[in-house]
Amino acid sequence: MTKRFLTWMTATALMATVAAGCVVEVTFTPLGSDFSVDGSWQINGATPTTSSCADAGISEVQMLFFDGSTQFVFDTFACTDGSFDTRPTKVLAFGSYTTQWRALNAAGGIVATGEMTPLVVTNQTHVTLAAVNFVVTPTFNPLGSDFSVDGMWQINGTAPTTPLCASAGIATVRMVFYDAAMTMHSFEGFTFACADGGFDSRPTPVLAYGSYTTRWQALDGTGTVIAQGDMTPLVVTNQTHVTLQPVNFLVTIPTTTRLTINLTYDIDPSSTMSDADCATAGVATIGYALRNAATTIIPPDTRSSHVACTSQLVYEEPTIVAGTYSILVDGYDALGEKMWTVTCTDLTVDDNEQATYNCALDLQASGG
Repeated sequence: MTKRFLTWMTATALMATVAAGCVVEVTFTPLGSDFSVDGSWQINGATPTTSSCADAGISEVQMLFFDGSTQFVFDTFACTDGSFDTRPTKVLAFGSYTTQWRALNAAGGIVATGEMTPLVVTNQTHVTLAAVNFVVTPTFNPLGSDFSVDGMWQINGTAPTTPLCASAGIATVRMVFYDAAMTMHSFEGFTFACADGGFDSRPTPVLAYGSYTTRWQALDGTGTVIAQGDMTPLVVTNQTHVTLQPVNFLVTIPTTTRLTINLTYDIDPSSTMSDADCATAGVATIGYALRNAATTIIPPDTRSSHVACTSQLVYEEPTIVAGTYSILVDGYDALGEKMWTVTCTDLTVDDNEQATYNCALDLQASGG
């Protein structure tokens, strides 16, 4: 029995006495000591849980008694209780009443109500109230802490890379969920960079058990969906980890003549190439110039201006056309001292081809 009910039990009827005479005002109350009572409630046909109460937006459940137009709040219970029983304590008086269940949100607003139900008690020592089923459209939310999830995607049957994503016009990939009415919902934490190629939330569980419909979507830089996978059922009841069905985004990639040069850096002057990033190799800036077969420099020419060290240079039409190229690269440390000069040759690209080459910036090869 709640503290509020015990408080009500200390006062039977409210009375007001006026000095000029005796005027008694009795406020309706069903409280007494004739019979005990129990009752129960459900949410959408099921015993309430922390999750179902939260999804339905129900914080508390009230039992009310009515006498004509007068209302009396018998007691208020936590939604998750699911039921109450005052036995062995007798808390109500014999009489003829009308009862009603109410579901309240955290602010005290009414979320749902049961039917107005007659209750006539003349000699019983215990009564079970008519149960109520609060039918509430829950807030759709697949997020939770029951299981972790991983998944992967491809573009035209190929694992995505930064250049491929750029060519396909895909900036991000997201997984969306659909509720029972097939309304789409997207949630923070399920949007990824296209070039990631996949994700894995392990060891963190991020979803709640349930039955959902999911779909992969590919978005461009403005957030517009440009490709998507099939709508796929996802039913999880007790697994601790689930691998999502992979998706292959079919995208028409504009045909472009493109030359991509991946720069790999050496971290020592030995004859063995030791690949490293710019920082590890101690390379702060680079200067470079691309030449065609006629040794004509293809802009930009940064040998004198220098740019921040990078791991990739990309040229595409109309800057270049089909042909054979070479590139000269100078590397500089943080003090601006030249560390080496390397030239990579025989970089050939055909019309409408996306050619990629690795140019190893080797201290030993440069003689530096």
